[in-house]
Formats: sequence, C-alpha cells, structure tokens
Amino acid sequence: MPIWFTRYVMDIFQRGIFSTVTFMIVMFLGVITTHNKYTRKLMSIRGEMSIIGCFAALCHNVAFGIRYFVEFFTNASKMNVYTKTATIISLILIAMMIPLMITSFKCVRKKMKAKNWKNLQKLAYPFFYLIYVHLMVLFMHKPEKHMLSIVLYTVIYMLYTVLRIRKCLITKKRQR
Repeated sequence: MPIWFTRYVMDIFQRGIFSTVTFMIVMFLGVITTHNKYTRKLMSIRGEMSIIGCFAALCHNVAFGIRYFVEFFTNASKMNVYTKTATIISLILIAMMIPLMITSFKCVRKKMKAKNWKNLQKLAYPFFYLIYVHLMVLFMHKPEKHMLSIVLYTVIYMLYTVLRIRKCLITKKRQR
C-alpha cells in the first residue's frame, strides 16, 4: 500500500478513530432535542451505525490486541503503567461492547422486552465515557505530543455531557 493510504486512511481505522467518531455520532444523536430531516434519517439508522462502530472497534482491538493483549496475559510486568492500564480498559470496553452490539441488531431487539433492552442500552453511557478514559490514559504517556487530541476529545466529551444533562432536565420537566 502507498504510504499516504496507510497514513491517512488505514490509520483512521487501525487507531480506533473511525469507531470512536461513529460512537460519538450515535451518542450525540441521542441528546439532540430538535430534529430535522437529516437527524431523523440518522436516528433511523442509529442502531446500524452503532453496529458498524462496534465492528470497527473490534478490528482496532485485534490490530492492537495481537501485541498488547498477548503481552498483558503472558508478560504484563514488561508493560509500562499507561499501556497496562489502557489494555485493562480495552478488555472492559470489549466486555461492555459485545452485549451492546448484539442487542443493536433489530432481530435481537425485537425478541427482548422493551424495558430489558432499554436497561441494557444504558450501558452505552459508561462505555462511551470509558473510551475517553482509555484515550486519556494513552495520551498521558506523552501529553505534550498529544495536547491537541487531549483538548479536542475533552471539549467533545464536555459538550456531550452538557447536552446530555440538558436533555435529561428537559425530559424531567416534560414528565411533570
């Protein structure tokens, strides 16, 4: 493959950027209170977008897991604290992501009680925030090198948090 393709296309998938952005879109759609024709269309395929994000995340985990999961389970003492912590978080994320992915398939969702499905899907919130923690752990190894990414992800997650709280307050106000 040409270097430009590897650097600008493959790296987006391998490093987990595509899956993270996909999860961001899915999560931000959940906090939008005013819908237009574009957001309604995206809402109609939100489950499918989540599944795509999960498959991309699994590919990311295979790409890095070949080295880091194997090293973690065979010789964790050689890993630095950042890598070891990020690996543990990755394993937790995978354990959380699998049921979220499976229940995002319409054929599975239809067989579940609505309340059970909704309760399980609430796992998406800690999953989403744990992605941020995973990223920050990796970036803290060399923060000066990753300062732009640290700032961008922090702003995005803070904005999501504000919008999530806002939507929660609006929903509670409507229920009264």
